Amino acid sequence: MSFVPSQFIPQLPGIVRNFFTQVAPCTNNRLNFGKFKDGVANGVLDTEFNDTCTYKMKPTNGRIRLLRQTPSATNWVLVGLRAT
Repeated sequence: MSFVPSQFIPQLPGIVRNFFTQVAPCTNNRLNFGKFKDGVANGVLDTEFNDTCTYKMKPTNGRIRLLRQTPSATNWVLVGLRAT
């Protein structure tokens, strides 16, 4: 699953929401969106880190991976659960 802000790559069919502000607003911070913006600006995006989502839910431990696939020029935000 991938959601990407339209200001970084062309709009894809069926993707009409901004991941960081509309899909997962708890990621709209320096740790998540900041790393994403930095990676896109530098053309290198391949990082993974732990995060705790708390927006309108009980705290949930997660693992975030930000990745750029160079051949297709697509950016990916992968979210998974992390063992507590």
